[in-house]
Amino acid sequence: SRLSHMFKAHGDDVPTLTGTEMGITDGEFDKLAAQIERLEKQLEKNVFYVATTSAAASSAPATSNPEVLALQADYARFEDKKRMELQLKDIQLQLEEVSKTVFEDELMKMKSVLRRLDFLSKDDLVERKARVACEITTTDENELLLTELLFRGVFNGMETEMVVALLSCLVNVHRTPDNFSLPEEFQGPLQSLQETVTRIAEVSQEAGLITSAS
Repeated sequence: SRLSHMFKAHGDDVPTLTGTEMGITDGEFDKLAAQIERLEKQLEKNVFYVATTSAAASSAPATSNPEVLALQADYARFEDKKRMELQLKDIQLQLEEVSKTVFEDELMKMKSVLRRLDFLSKDDLVERKARVACEITTTDENELLLTELLFRGVFNGMETEMVVALLSCLVNVHRTPDNFSLPEEFQGPLQSLQETVTRIAEVSQEAGLITSAS
């Protein structure tokens, strides 16, 4: 046969059949074949490829060429980098999943508190109290507290000095002197403030948003 004749004529070094010899008329095949030939020639010029191929053929390690040794070391570092990148990506995905779970749980607790305090409806629609709270800005996250005081009418009929004094309770961080005596007219507003704080804390604790130690 023709195949047997080729083996007899060329031995194991049988030339690659061309597209024409295989009856392929598609022009794309010739382009791909030319590209393969060009890449193979580039590969043959690669020191690392030549050294490792020769070593594999002779069953001896390619360790004599300094350039090859440098390439091997660089490639080993590259593999380490890719492996660490994959490990980092996996850890980041795990962290995102954990963070997402924690955030979703905390978000559900927050929504429960807002529903209990009538900031959200049972269908999680924003109520008027929530809209008011969005317009309030404090330095210590007291938006809920101030909104509750407003809707309870604590500030109604109060003199300006009294309002300022009550609001100072939310920003004053100085320790009250031991001999300090609160004037009688401040007792009522202060009690309303304490009751409101207690109410918010109880609702938050029941929802699991804070603990008793908080």
